Amino acid sequence: MKQIILIAITLFTFSQINAQIKAKTESGNTVILYKNGTWEYYEAGAEIKQPEKTAPAVIPAAVAATAIVIDKTATKSSERIELFNCVSPKLSKYFGEEKGKIRCYSSLSNDKGVLTIRFELNAPVGDGYRYFGRSLEERSITLILDDDKEINIPIDQQIEEKFIDKWNQSYFIGAGTLSEDELNAIYHSSLYKIKVDWKKNPEVYDVENKKLLQETLKEVL
Repeated sequence: MKQIILIAITLFTFSQINAQIKAKTESGNTVILYKNGTWEYYEAGAEIKQPEKTAPAVIPAAVAATAIVIDKTATKSSERIELFNCVSPKLSKYFGEEKGKIRCYSSLSNDKGVLTIRFELNAPVGDGYRYFGRSLEERSITLILDDDKEINIPIDQQIEEKFIDKWNQSYFIGAGTLSEDELNAIYHSSLYKIKVDWKKNPEVYDVENKKLLQETLKEVL
């Protein structure tokens, strides 16, 4: 195969075959011209070379979400936010839907790279332990995100409970640590529901502001 540099020939007949051009010179010789600028003489009955095939580029089905960056030198906490104020199936059975609601507050903290989420559940009865158990200790709270991913958080820190008969209020407080994978999931998804693993009977509550936790997380990273 020879490189075409300067050839004073006149091409007067040609046909394109499989991305190559077959042409005749004034002298009557048939040549095969290739796209890369090379050529060779064509012999009758000879097999015309096929262009080399390259493997198609592999395109990922989805682009991975950008990983979060955690400030491991920071010590900061978010304001307390309200995640839901929903009817409790258990309480509404005895007090009706208007009075049988559970309210949930939450806050996030970053202690030099360790991210903790704190929950405060408020029931409008002075003896909440009768309906839900004595505390959140050894229980868990599950965040259900918009992509159906579930983040189960064991409650093993800041355990506290308050039962105030005078004001008809019960408070169940507890916190758990979030892993980097869990933080990534919250950062890139909306929060739709929260499941509380009450000792007496688990319940699932709808979240009103579905992006509030996501926005709050960004404040403490």
